[in-house]
Amino acid sequence: MASTPWHRLPLLLLTAATCLGAQAATVSISGSLTSFQSALSPNFVGGNGALNGIPLTINPSLPPVSYLDGDPELYPQSHVVPLTAGSTQVRFEYTNIIGNAAENPNLISFTAATPAQVNVGDTFKVGTLSYTNGFWYPFATIGLSIITTSSDPALDGHNFTGSIIVAVSSPIPFDPADYIANADYFYLQGSSGPLAPLGSVRVYERSFQPPDNPGNTGSVDLFARIGSLIPTSFENPSGGIFLSPSLDPITSAVPESDTVAMLLAGLVLVGSAAARRRGRRRQA
Repeated sequence: MASTPWHRLPLLLLTAATCLGAQAATVSISGSLTSFQSALSPNFVGGNGALNGIPLTINPSLPPVSYLDGDPELYPQSHVVPLTAGSTQVRFEYTNIIGNAAENPNLISFTAATPAQVNVGDTFKVGTLSYTNGFWYPFATIGLSIITTSSDPALDGHNFTGSIIVAVSSPIPFDPADYIANADYFYLQGSSGPLAPLGSVRVYERSFQPPDNPGNTGSVDLFARIGSLIPTSFENPSGGIFLSPSLDPITSAVPESDTVAMLLAGLVLVGSAAARRRGRRRQA
């Protein structure tokens, strides 16, 4: 066997070192919910929200906001409330109104993924987000921080700092049978704005359920990749959750996959019949 020329050894050694450096290392994830801001009911100007059971108050220095484009009612804003360090769940609701919202709260939680073997450039699960769609609540912004820890410097200290945006769906005209359009939802926002390619996570209303009644609580896995820590997708929805490519309210029911397949099959048949008619006319 021919020997390797001496002048090529440095290149071979560098290639070998690069391959060794690319070996997977264990990455651990820590994450927390860091802050909360919302809109309060205009019918209770003194403030009528609660965060983790503690009343919220309106910040008069903030301008009122609308929860839907074109909505004539403006909702006074609460101030940004810092959450306890390491918080992984937040509960928010309106209080002292018809329907006893305190017994049907909204809940958002983040559960960090178990440590995993990761290469630089890999897409991997960083955690699970869960949402209980409780009593009506117009919208909220919840701070989210996720960070990696690893003995490999290339995988250590990467982070995502952004927000979970919770929004209500109030379709007009209202149709209680359209459970998809009535599902409230959340999506992620980074420092430069909404992460539109991820789409949004929809959670069914408690009172407007599909025929199988999956409930108004569900979970979805969040995947990301190193560099810094870039969210790449929501996956594996379970419970009363489904995914949508849109960050806006859904105005009508989305066709089921089998319905779409039947429509496509129908179009193919119509096209084939038209082609046969054209062929017969040419022969005539």
